[in-house]
Parts: sequence; structure tokens; C-alpha cells
Amino acid sequence: MLSSILNNNSTCAFALVNDDFIYYNRSYFDNRVRFYHNDTLHNFHLVAMPHHISKNIYELIARLLNILCSSWRTKFIDLRSDDENTMTRKFQDVITQLE
Repeated sequence: MLSSILNNNSTCAFALVNDDFIYYNRSYFDNRVRFYHNDTLHNFHLVAMPHHISKNIYELIARLLNILCSSWRTKFIDLRSDDENTMTRKFQDVITQLE
């Protein structure tokens, strides 16, 4: 479903939203995709991963987006985070690579 929506010509752009959260005393990186489709703003959870694999976050997200929407780089318009300083420092390299 998500792949067909992102690849649809009526979905001209999307944004990624990153967040940092703790679950059972473990820190995770969360990624969501936001887009406007059929007069509705959608916010889909894409992936959550433990921080200990953070060095591979960009590769994982890029591979996932390549599978979902091979033209994602032409439709990708924005990258957001929760703007916490810890989030920005931890994942600055990922943000830079995705931009």
C-alpha cells in the first residue's frame, strides 16, 4: 500500500521525520514518512531501530526507500527531527547523508 501511494503520480513529494525514543531502557531511532494524498496528510511509521546499529542507519533507510519508491530522491523534500540537541548530535551524519 505505502509503495503504491509513494509511487503514484498524485504523490509529488514526501518528508521524513526522525525521532529518538526510549523503550524498556533502550534507546531507539524512529523514522516516519509524511505525504499528502487524496486530500489527506498521512504520517506512516517507516522503521524503528536500536541505536547500537546507528552507523548503518543511512544505508538501511536508503535501501528501504529504494524498495518502496525507486524515485524517492526526486520526491524527497524535507527531513525533520524532534530538534532535541541529543537527537541532532547523534544523527547529524544520517541527516546530512539523506539531504
